[in-house]
Amino acid sequence: MRILQFFSIMALLFSAGCEKQKDARHLAKINVQLGWQVNANSAGQIVALEKGYYREVGLDVELFPGGLNNPSIQAVASGSVDVGFANSPDLIVKARDAGAPLKILAVIHQQSYHGFFAREDSGIKCPKDWEGKRIGVKFGSPTYLYYQAICRKLKIDRKLIKEVPIKYGLIPFLNGDLDVYPGALTNEKIAIEKEGIKLRVIKPSDYGISTWGNVVFTSELAISNRGQDLKKFVQATIRGWKFCLSQNHEEEVLEFLKKHSSKIDIEKERIALRETVKLVSSKEIGTVDTEELSDIIEQLKESGLISESMTTDQLLIKEQW
Repeated sequence: MRILQFFSIMALLFSAGCEKQKDARHLAKINVQLGWQVNANSAGQIVALEKGYYREVGLDVELFPGGLNNPSIQAVASGSVDVGFANSPDLIVKARDAGAPLKILAVIHQQSYHGFFAREDSGIKCPKDWEGKRIGVKFGSPTYLYYQAICRKLKIDRKLIKEVPIKYGLIPFLNGDLDVYPGALTNEKIAIEKEGIKLRVIKPSDYGISTWGNVVFTSELAISNRGQDLKKFVQATIRGWKFCLSQNHEEEVLEFLKKHSSKIDIEKERIALRETVKLVSSKEIGTVDTEELSDIIEQLKESGLISESMTTDQLLIKEQW
């Protein structure tokens, strides 16, 4: 009798495994690169993956971490991934100007989460105070584009600034080797303040620099070949972010983040998640404001960061999702 039960259980397990493999074969594979490592800024994508939203619309999604050494712009442009998240639309505009056939699909963070941090007692109150100071610059980061745009707009002589090339890491600022650190309000700012340092924050928007945070983008080739899959991906991602908006779901979201990045500081990400939700929910998630995008293009052109005039039509698909 026990032998019969054993074989019955094994048959059920084998059948379930076959069904799972069969389901997987019917899912469309989508490779996605994040704009950074897994943290609160990628919460919606992680939720959509863990809650099964992608699978529900027929997608087998794999998320890959990004960063300064692994930029999503290059990954999508080269075709190594289908979809990317960029920490700023400026990066896509600049890449498009350089010849990369990229298109914006949706805007997740309707406001930028980047800024420039100085100690509160440093005497640095505005960008003009950067003259004579040591400013960290991150090549490949949106902050470098904002830095250039601010200096150009306010007619700040960059020759009077000591620009210090840096990568990700707070040690130069914490040790006092930098006067200004460029970073994310939802990441580095929180980490610095946890060290007991009071900060003064300069945001690009304080000086008329329009921009957003995370945007979803892809290539023209992917749009031609996989338009419906991309549409489903965007819709499922938006659903994931809508789940994040409720504080009742906060603990579950944090658990998902911890599952995908065991080294994250949960309490730091809790603060970051609450700040991120404010930026995401300021408009309907996914909305692309064409007037703001025009402003972004124009300020990049005025700053000399792109060489040619560009229209929003060149950066957007015809159908808004």
